[in-house]
Amino acid sequence: MPPSRTGTRAALLLGVLLGALVVAGVVLAVVDSRAAALDADGAAAVAAVRTYLTEHAPAGSAVVVRSVGLVTLDGDSAWVTAAARLSEASAQRAWRVDAALVRRDGRWLVGDLAEVP
Repeated sequence: MPPSRTGTRAALLLGVLLGALVVAGVVLAVVDSRAAALDADGAAAVAAVRTYLTEHAPAGSAVVVRSVGLVTLDGDSAWVTAAARLSEASAQRAWRVDAALVRRDGRWLVGDLAEVP
């Protein structure tokens, strides 16, 4: 006995819906992967600035980094701002800097550092 016309239509509709769900799943996986990569890039840029500030303190100073935040991230360049405490001899002062970074060979490098009042 041949399948009914209604049964064929229902099977076709279910097939189309299943195909749409598979496509939607693939699209969501790609979007999630890109978002995770962007988050990882931002975290790496922030960590690079934190490390740079602690390893390259102004002469005779010790640096305690209080806060670092990503301002922009665009491909292989980023801009990060940081707040720190500078200890010079017996005095301490707040220190805020903006850092421009570039990614080279998979590493974030500080290309420009500017003190901000």
